[in-house]
This record gives sequence, C-alpha cells and structure tokens, in this order.
Amino acid sequence: MLHGICKTALPLCATAIALIFFGRPALCAPPLSEWRILEQTDTLDIYYKDRIVGTLIHGVLVADSAQAIVSTMSMSVGKTDAGMSEMEVFEQRVYGVDGRIHSARQIVKSPSGTNTWDVIQTPQGWRLSVTAGGETNASIIDSVSESLLPTLDLTKRVKKILVSKGDTWRDTQLDLVSGKLIANSYLCTAVDSVSKVVSFDVTDNMTGRRLEWQIDSRGKTLMQEIEGMFVAKRAPGAAQKAKRKETTTVSDLGDLLSVPAARAAGSGERISLVLPPDAPPDASVGALYIHKGDRWILNLPQPACSCVAASKPDSALVVFTRPTPTLQSNHPLIAQLARKIKGNEQSPCAVTLALTKYVFSTLEKRPTATFSNALETLKAGFGDCGEHAVLLAALLRSLGIPARVVLGLYYDGGKKAYTGHAWVMVWTGSWVFADPAFGVFPACKDRVPLVIDDNGRNSVLLARLLGRIKVEYVSDR
Repeated sequence: MLHGICKTALPLCATAIALIFFGRPALCAPPLSEWRILEQTDTLDIYYKDRIVGTLIHGVLVADSAQAIVSTMSMSVGKTDAGMSEMEVFEQRVYGVDGRIHSARQIVKSPSGTNTWDVIQTPQGWRLSVTAGGETNASIIDSVSESLLPTLDLTKRVKKILVSKGDTWRDTQLDLVSGKLIANSYLCTAVDSVSKVVSFDVTDNMTGRRLEWQIDSRGKTLMQEIEGMFVAKRAPGAAQKAKRKETTTVSDLGDLLSVPAARAAGSGERISLVLPPDAPPDASVGALYIHKGDRWILNLPQPACSCVAASKPDSALVVFTRPTPTLQSNHPLIAQLARKIKGNEQSPCAVTLALTKYVFSTLEKRPTATFSNALETLKAGFGDCGEHAVLLAALLRSLGIPARVVLGLYYDGGKKAYTGHAWVMVWTGSWVFADPAFGVFPACKDRVPLVIDDNGRNSVLLARLLGRIKVEYVSDR
C-alpha cells in the first residue's frame, strides 16, 4: 500500500532555498546599482540517499525598469513512467529597491494538476490566495517582514571572506504554503581561506532541524541540506554529467517518516511515542495523547472503534463541515457525488462506510510527490493515501458530517516499521478513524496521529519529526 506523507514537506523545501543569503540588516537602503552584487544563476543537483532525483535552479535579477529585485527558483523532482516530472516547483519573489518584499508566487505542478500560492500586500493587509483544483480561495495573513537587506549585507561579507567561525545571523522568511513567517538562525561553522568556502549551520523555528550550507566567495551554493530529506549539490560540467548514472524515481519518499518496529501494538497495549523535548506532538492532536516525561501515550477513546448514535453537530463542530482550500466540499462536483453515494441512508456510520469504500475502490493507487486537494484528486482519479484522505473528508463535509484529515504513521508489517500515512477522523457522535487508502472503517489499530491538516498548511510541521520518533508500547492497564 502507498504511504506518502513526506511529500507534503516539499513546498516548504522549495521555499526554504529560494533565498540563499541572510545576515545582519544594513543601515540604509542602497541604490539599485548596488543590488547587482546579488545577480547570478545557480544550478544544483538534488540527491536523495546518494541518488540524483532532480534539479534545482535559483537566481537573482535586478530589473532596472521596474526598480525591483527578482528572486526565482525552479525545482524538478523525479520522473513518472510517462517521462514527466513527479513534481515541478517554481517560485518568484519580488522586492523593492528598499529590500522589502512586494509580492511572491509559488506554483507546484504534478501529473494530477497545478496549484498556485500568491502573496501580495493590499489595503486590508497581506493576502494569501490559493488556487487548487481550479478554485481560488483567499485569506488575510499576518504582516510579512521579509527583506533582502540582510542578504545583501552577508553577500558582501562572504565575497570578501569577512566572516569568522562562530558568527551568527538571524532573519525571517515567509513560507508560502502555510502563510507563516519562519525565523531562521545562521551559525558560521567553518571558513576555508584557501578554497574560499564558508560553511553554515541553518536552523529554523518551525522544524528545529540544523542543516548544513556551504557557499564560496562568488556567492554560489556548493552544497545545501534540504529539510533533512535531500541534499542539493553543485551540478557537474557537461562531460562529467554525461558519464554519471541517474536515478530519477522518488516513489520511496514515503519512508522518510519511517520508524522501525519489530511488531505492532499487541492486545492490551498502547502506543507510546518517545520524542525530543523540542518536538512534542502538534497541538492539533495533543488531546489524543497523555504526556508522561518524555513519553506521549496514545489515548484514543473507546468509541473510536464503534459507531454511536449521532446527533446534529454542535457549534464547535460546524467548522469541520466547512470548505477549505484543500477540502472543496461546496463544489458542485463533490456535493453531487456525495449525495449520490449517500442515497436515502441517514446513519452517519453507514454513510461514512459507503464513502470510504467508494474512494478506496474508485481511485487508482499511484504514488504522488505532491499533496493534492479533493477537487484535483476527483478530476485526476488517482493518488496515494493523502489524496484518498482529502477526497473522503470533502465528501463527508459536503453532507454536513464533520471530518478532518489526519497525517501520521501506520504500521507496515512487511517493512517492520511505522511509515508515513494519511487518513480521516469523522464525527459520528464521537471521533472515529476512517482509512480510505485501505477501505477500512472504523480504522482503530496501528495508526499514530501526528498532525491534523484541514487546509493544507500544517503538513509542513511533519518535517521537524523526521528521524526523531521512537515507538514503544505500554500496558493498557
């Protein structure tokens, strides 16, 4: 079976490497001509487990006529059997001559469709528009305090090798997928005055992960770790590139969240997660755990494996029946399909079972490198666990049944490990798990919720847990 939660972090990866220099703010805005020190184009190979899986190109252009500085990034990862990329990402950020960001756009393409994120300042505030499945939703987000002045400052220092081991810098950057500001910290770990290469450790407040970054005195990136998943390295010359053997598939990326375990939880046992102090379970799933020391014991209520008589959702649950950019439950195609499958059935348990079986039997099981939305999935007709989950949740919401998308782990007996997975929690009088990727409802065993993501923005939080989870079992007594 397919598990692909790790793919949700990819848009964050693209955003995190769009701007490559950060440092201390300059005292005043420089003239447009001074920004030319940033102009360049870089091409890097993207590696996964020592195999080349894609290409990254980023650059900066000073546009005299527009009095603007334009930063662009394009990334292509993997190939399908048809020869097209499993994922293509394009990002553009536009800054004024004062260094402040004016607008930003990110486009993610996959075999199932194209999604776009646009950020621009309006009189009402910064607006984030998300176009998914052909439908656009907009919202006002927090103030964006991103500037290129620190970039300019550090570029000058690096080119003259005026940096020393132990120097630190801080900056903030907007993640376009989540609409959140990320605080970055940079620590210079080494300066090679002979090769003129400077090394940094880069840490952000969202994942807490420390990543390595190497640049030279030309301001070009030689190597950069990406979210603990990939490594981007300078692409070789044409002669060397022709000789190398490339592996382009990324279908095994679902193993990134993999946690080894010799067996699943037995009868009378509960799952206990051992997590680092800086990476507790996300607040969205906190109520499902009991915290004891550095252990987080999964505490799903007993009704999770049975349906109870359901009453009309109270006001606190109505929010989980509304459409989101990821769950377009109000779209005619989704609403009509849900009503057709429901028929005259009134029991929320029976309806959920029918919808779960429909999604399982209808969608072609195919790994995808991006995390699709419900409408895009319905039109494409394929996907892995993430696509199954968003479509089921949208169908349920369109009928007024509260539903949420859960991202986490599922025990794979064949791999002897918990691997990345996605499923749905549905309100039938209590919260019950439904797993459309397996066609199972209720789905009560061997699933570990890590994040609930109803709008496609919280999946990036999984990056902070990569390689940092240990699963144990405790007695249910």
